[in-house]
Amino acid sequence: QACLQSVHLSLRRGMGWCQRHCRTFLRLIQWKGSVFPKAGLVALPCGIVGALIKLAADKDGRLFIDFLNIYTLDDANSWTAFSGLIGFLIVFRTQEAYSRFWNGCTATHKMRTLWFSACGNIYAYCRISPAPREQVWKLQGTLIRLLSMLHAAALAEIEEINVDSSDFTMIKAFKFNLIDPEGIDEESLKYMKSCDSKVELLVVWIQNLLIESNRDEVIKLPPPVMSRILQVFENGMSAFHDAVRITQIPFPFPYTQTCDILLVMHWIAAPMVTPQWCKAVFWTGFFVTLQVFILW
Repeated sequence: QACLQSVHLSLRRGMGWCQRHCRTFLRLIQWKGSVFPKAGLVALPCGIVGALIKLAADKDGRLFIDFLNIYTLDDANSWTAFSGLIGFLIVFRTQEAYSRFWNGCTATHKMRTLWFSACGNIYAYCRISPAPREQVWKLQGTLIRLLSMLHAAALAEIEEINVDSSDFTMIKAFKFNLIDPEGIDEESLKYMKSCDSKVELLVVWIQNLLIESNRDEVIKLPPPVMSRILQVFENGMSAFHDAVRITQIPFPFPYTQTCDILLVMHWIAAPMVTPQWCKAVFWTGFFVTLQVFILW
């Protein structure tokens, strides 16, 4: 029995090792969401041009006809400084993009968490409500339907900013399953559909629902608790607008334009300069492709 357990443990370890390495391999060749295909389309022609220039050049990597007088670099210091400048700008831009991405994810999840917390607090007080259960169930049903619509509308508005087409079928958030939307009256649904500020409208409806239910004693919330719940909804709206701000306001155009111009200049100069420092045609094309691929 001890021997079988040892074999079983070894097999489990082996399977775990295989799964980890298989996931790594699949991640390397994953096409969806990868930037490698686009970068390769930019870098590969540049590498081919560099290889052709090396093939047509003399033993020093210089073309016999040089109208632009490009082959005047005695060493690689100038090219290294230029490449280092581009690399610094690209790294800074990538860091800012990564920071914006995580801030947007944090704001979106914070929005969902706050609204879920407020809903949980209301449902907890519904359990001790002295009102008839039918009225309490009606409150709970209306609240959960409105919150379901609220979250879907918030995600749709954030996603809509990044969709160029006016076709709403392109927005995935509009395809999410809602919790019994037929439970809301048709007039309210039509009004919400025609409203340009669906998220703000739904938040106001939820706040009105809570205030009226508390007034009619369907649910008894102490003033501090009511104030806290309304504040949580407002904090959720603040997180929603943070996500919208990050999505709507692009990276500063002057910085983006500068990076793009320098990348194009590097793309043009790389196949002309690199042949001077590589002796083989293959390695010339390889290193030109590699330089452009990494930056793009």
